[in-house]
Amino acid sequence: MLIVSQDRESAFNFENMKSLELVDNEVDIVDDILQDKARVLGTYKTPKRAKEVFQELILFYTIYQSNYQGHKATKLCTFYMPIE
Repeated sequence: MLIVSQDRESAFNFENMKSLELVDNEVDIVDDILQDKARVLGTYKTPKRAKEVFQELILFYTIYQSNYQGHKATKLCTFYMPIE
């Protein structure tokens, strides 16, 4: 599954992530390619909104795992961080 950053300038493979983190009003990713440095996927007005987006992403991944794993249509397995 791919995650496209809020600015639409980066995409990350969820399978290569070490962690997905909430830091104040940001959703961050850490993976081996980034050499353990956090990369911001999206920044939101409030920590509450960041948590909602974080939960949406986890739910999307859970649905992907149960329904679309191995599916070749990338639109079905790409999560776009909300632009706000």
